[in-house]
Amino acid sequence: MPSKPRTNIILFVLTVLSTLIAGSGAFFAFNPLTEAGRILDGVPFAFTLLAILARTSSGHYFTARAYGASVSLPYFIPAPRLSLGTLGAIIRMRSPARDRNSLFDIAAAGPLAGLVVALPALWIGLGWSKVAALAGGGQRGLR
Repeated sequence: MPSKPRTNIILFVLTVLSTLIAGSGAFFAFNPLTEAGRILDGVPFAFTLLAILARTSSGHYFTARAYGASVSLPYFIPAPRLSLGTLGAIIRMRSPARDRNSLFDIAAAGPLAGLVVALPALWIGLGWSKVAALAGGGQRGLR
């Protein structure tokens, strides 16, 4: 039974918006209603997070399809509190896996596929990071 992707697309668009808002710090650093252009400051965060999430979901999806399981397209879940961005994504299995080994492969394929994006993103992010001393020496409250 083919799925109708309208709901999937709407949820994905809402998730893109919620991750853009979360990444820009709109509810902490500025008023998004008066400075709407600053929402685009969240593009690096939103792009990276959604790339990892999409790759993870596609790992589950394509592995399930390779094993002949009937699965839905990913349902991306926007966070109800926009400061969080997203709650992840789910894929509905419409048919059971044929055995435990195929179920294990379907389950493991998502995180392994996500690592292909997450590890380079981590490496790039650490390369762009700046190390700075904390005000007051950073020792307060650790005694």
